[in-house]
Amino acid sequence: MKRINAFAGGLGTGAAMMSLAAGIAWIFRQDVFASLCHGETRQARIRRNLERAARRARLSPDYLDACRAAGL
Repeated sequence: MKRINAFAGGLGTGAAMMSLAAGIAWIFRQDVFASLCHGETRQARIRRNLERAARRARLSPDYLDACRAAGL
């Protein structure tokens, strides 16, 4: 039978690294985790989705053409 100590030690190290990464992410991006914990209002979720869509639209290569076609 193979020894399982090395495998279990690797799992423990992996869990410790993931916990460390989550802690660092919590420190630097508290707003992301806070929205997950508290739940967003419908208006906040709509605003966030609109801001994300606007950001993606500006990065689109045919952004100006789409604005002209929409009459903006």
